[in-house]
Amino acid sequence: MPKSITKSGRRMKTHVRRRTKVEEGSDNVFADIGLPNPDEALAKADVAREINRIVSERRLTQLEAGKLLGIGQPRVSQLKRGRLGDFSLEKLIEFAKALGNEVEILIKPALQPKIKARVAVHRIGRSKRSGPTSFAKPARTVRKSKPALGISALFSAKPPDRATR
Repeated sequence: MPKSITKSGRRMKTHVRRRTKVEEGSDNVFADIGLPNPDEALAKADVAREINRIVSERRLTQLEAGKLLGIGQPRVSQLKRGRLGDFSLEKLIEFAKALGNEVEILIKPALQPKIKARVAVHRIGRSKRSGPTSFAKPARTVRKSKPALGISALFSAKPPDRATR
C-alpha cells in the first residue's frame, strides 16, 4: 500500500517543495513594482507611517485625531489604512506639523544621476516615560505659526556637515 493512502482509503496531500525565485529590489518598493512617481509615493508613505505611529502612541481615537488634523474620521481611517491617493505630500506634512513635529526635507547627491529626496519628521521634546523621542507637550498644544522648512539651507553652496547628524 502506497504511503499516500490512509486506512480510510483517502489520499493524503503530499507536500511538494516549490522553488521560490527571489530577486533583490531597490530601496524603493514603489519603483520596484513600477508605480509612477515612486519617490513621492515613498515620501508620502514615510510621513504617513510616522503620523500613524504618533496617533497610536498617543492612543487617540480616529475622531480625536481628525479634530487635531482638521479632517473627518473617514479620512483618518484612509490615512491609517495607507490609502494615500487622496492626500498630497504637502497635506501629510501639514498633519505632521499639527501633531507637534518639525519636518526636515533633505536633498543630497545621489549615486545615480536621478534626483532623490528624503522627508524626515522629527518629534519635539522629551518625556521621562517614553524615552528621548516622545512628546513633552500635551497633545492639544499646537503652534499657531508655521515653522520654516529650512529651505534656505537647501540652496546653500556648502554641503551639510555629516558629523552633526
